[in-house]
Amino acid sequence: MTHHKSSNQSRRFALAPVLLVLLGLLALSLPARAADALYRFTHNGQDLLAVGTVTSVGEGSITFSISEILKSSSSIGGGSSPLPSSEVRREIKVERGEALRDLQPGDAAILSLKKKMWGSFALDNGAYRLDGTALPVQASTLAGEENAETAAVTFFVNSRGVFCEFAFEGDDGRVALTYKGQDYLIYDRATGGIQNPQIPGTPSRLPTEPKGDDWFANWQSPAVLIGILAMVAGGAITLRILFKKRKGRHTIYLK
Repeated sequence: MTHHKSSNQSRRFALAPVLLVLLGLLALSLPARAADALYRFTHNGQDLLAVGTVTSVGEGSITFSISEILKSSSSIGGGSSPLPSSEVRREIKVERGEALRDLQPGDAAILSLKKKMWGSFALDNGAYRLDGTALPVQASTLAGEENAETAAVTFFVNSRGVFCEFAFEGDDGRVALTYKGQDYLIYDRATGGIQNPQIPGTPSRLPTEPKGDDWFANWQSPAVLIGILAMVAGGAITLRILFKKRKGRHTIYLK
C-alpha cells in the first residue's frame, strides 16, 4: 500500500515539469498570436477593413454605418483578396460577440471583418475604438486603453494603409515604423507614449467609400456586366432556334 502511494507521488512529480513547459509555451504563444493578428490586420488579411460608427445594437448583431474602407499597401502572402467597394453596403450588420460588448450607438471603430451569408459579417482579426471617423484619428482598445499596438493602428489608419510595417521592441515598450528603408519611432512608453515623427515623402490617399448601395456602380461591376451579356446571348440563341423551327413548318390547306 505504501509502495502504491509513493508510485503515485513520483508520477505527479514527473508530470510537473511537463505542465510547466506547456504553461510556458502557452504564455509565449499569446503575444505571438496577438502580433500575428495585427500583422494580418495591417496586410489585407481579411475580407473587409472598415471604419464606421455604431448606429444600433441588437441582441445578436451590431449595425455599423461605414464611412471608409481601408486597404494596406502590402498584402500577406496567400491572403484572401479584400472585397471591392461595390460589394460593401453603407450599412452593415456585424455579429455581436464578446469582443464587441463595449461598443454603443455613436461609437466609432475600425473593424477587421469576414463576410458571411446574406451580407452579414463577423469579426476576424480584431477591432479598435477610434475617437472619430474623420482622419486623423486616435485608436485605442475597445476598452478605451492606449498602448503600443494601438499606436501602430493609429499610424496605419491615418495613412489609409500606407504605413503597415511595424517593429515592437522591449516588451512592447517601443514601436518603430519602417517606411522606405527608414525607421521612425512612433511609440515610447517611457517618454509618454505615442510620438509624432516627421516622415518625408508620405503619399496622400483618397478615401474609398462603400458603393454597395450605388445601383449605377453595381451595374458597372464585371460580374453584373458578364451576367447581362450572358442573358442577351442566351436570349438571342433562343430566338434563333424558335425562328428556325417556325421557318421549317409547312402549312397544309384542306380542300
